[in-house]
Amino acid sequence: MVSQPTPTDPYVTAKAQGGENSLAAMYNAIIGNPNEVNPFGQSTNQVTSQIPVYDRDGKIAGYAPQFTKTTTLSPAQQGLLDLENKTKTQAGTTANQLMSNMQKTWSKPMDTSKMRPWSNIPQYSPQQFSDERGRVEKALYGRMMEKIAPQQEAENVALANQGLDPGGHGYGTVQKTQADVRGSAANDAILAGGQEQSRMWSDLLQAASAGDAQRGQQYQEALSQYTTPAQLWAAFTSGASPTIPQFQGWNAPSTQPVNIAGLIANNDKMKSDAAAATNAGIFGVAGDLMKIIPFV
Repeated sequence: MVSQPTPTDPYVTAKAQGGENSLAAMYNAIIGNPNEVNPFGQSTNQVTSQIPVYDRDGKIAGYAPQFTKTTTLSPAQQGLLDLENKTKTQAGTTANQLMSNMQKTWSKPMDTSKMRPWSNIPQYSPQQFSDERGRVEKALYGRMMEKIAPQQEAENVALANQGLDPGGHGYGTVQKTQADVRGSAANDAILAGGQEQSRMWSDLLQAASAGDAQRGQQYQEALSQYTTPAQLWAAFTSGASPTIPQFQGWNAPSTQPVNIAGLIANNDKMKSDAAAATNAGIFGVAGDLMKIIPFV
């Protein structure tokens, strides 16, 4: 009869399988992360250290290689990088100098003393420019009366020569006409005075508006000069920000853990199968002996 083989210790099997898995992982790591060379430079991968790996008992079970990726630029690209770094360094230095000047400038409020003052327009009133209106009305009415008065005086002389007395019928008609002419002249003078008053008020508003617009321009120019250092500082600061290097991701191989529970279960099954086979053999031999040996 052939004896049954003794099942292998599952922990021995697990250690052997784990070693093979580790070798496969390191092999895949090496072939999956080749060195690269292109017109811009090259990138190399090298094992630079061994990291200990501990088992469940805290003991060193082995070592895992640690790779270092090194990127080397071509001379032309390295020159550009050096130029970029120099430019950004100068931008940062200039930004710091601007900040020093800004602290001096902003330590005091913006100077508006030399600017044109804002207009102080009073609320409109009928009395505004009333004196000017009165002078216009008086002057215009006077000029019109210089023409009207001689004409009416001549008319009065003519009536008197005709024997018409003041207050008479014919005389009254002429006097009414003369009064209407003088009234019309007065109305024209009043209308012209109002127009002059309106014109002067409108000129005041336009001058005030133009002055305020000029004050606004002066303020904007001063504000621009006041804030320009900050804008320059922001521009130089953004230009001095470092460039974050970009590297190709590491192609990390996966290492499959050993199924120790499955190995133990398989080991137990092999032992059970071996025991069953042994028992079957024993009982088979006993049966044969019983057939051979007669019972007393």
